Amino acid sequence: MRRQDERHLLDNRLASMLLQLPVEIEDPAERLRAVHQRVADLRNSHEAEAAVAVVELAAAEPYAAVSFLIRNALRLPQRAIATVTTNVSAEPC
Repeated sequence: MRRQDERHLLDNRLASMLLQLPVEIEDPAERLRAVHQRVADLRNSHEAEAAVAVVELAAAEPYAAVSFLIRNALRLPQRAIATVTTNVSAEPC
């Protein structure tokens, strides 16, 4: 998650997106296509940029208040992330 003027930086940037996994699709290839499409849709919706803004807000405000606002704004019943997926390699450099 970089701003346009930060494209030259070589560090990692993280963002969160709440993706509804297509567990209702039995065919693995079709399920993968559905995941790809849902991720593309989320990226186009700029949800990740909103998440970055919330993280920046969380750095300046008390956690409990930010957590309350996030849960209410997104109407999320859970209080924790159940799954984290990344494309960052775990292999040593």
